[in-house]
Amino acid sequence: MPQAREPSTQAATTTQALASPLATILQIRDGLPGSHLRQAVQRFGHRQLFAQALNTSSARLHRYYQRKALDRRDSEKLMDTLRTLEQASTLWGCDEDALQWLTTPIPALAGEPPAAWFDTFKGREWVRQVLNSIASGEFH
Repeated sequence: MPQAREPSTQAATTTQALASPLATILQIRDGLPGSHLRQAVQRFGHRQLFAQALNTSSARLHRYYQRKALDRRDSEKLMDTLRTLEQASTLWGCDEDALQWLTTPIPALAGEPPAAWFDTFKGREWVRQVLNSIASGEFH
């Protein structure tokens, strides 16, 4: 059973949290700052993808930016979305190529663009599975 701990006074960066399961769990429990979402949207530039992952509209996404901490559910969705985007960026070599792939219909994803599946955990997991298959040479 996990030991009780004091809330962190300075959360690890999202990138650091992605590298460690423990850091990921702790940051989700504390709640990711809304500023992390703003930075991710600025970096990847695909507002609709993040809105879809958080089950909100693109027009309402700015309300999340001002939150000191997202709730656990939204923090987990954001962290999982970032994990998937980081995996795509690493595989394709840059954010721009990853975003192009994310918006291109893919036969292995029922002919839909990967971004269409970001609204559920299972959808993001499926996208990561396809990325793993591409990385292993299964798909070209």
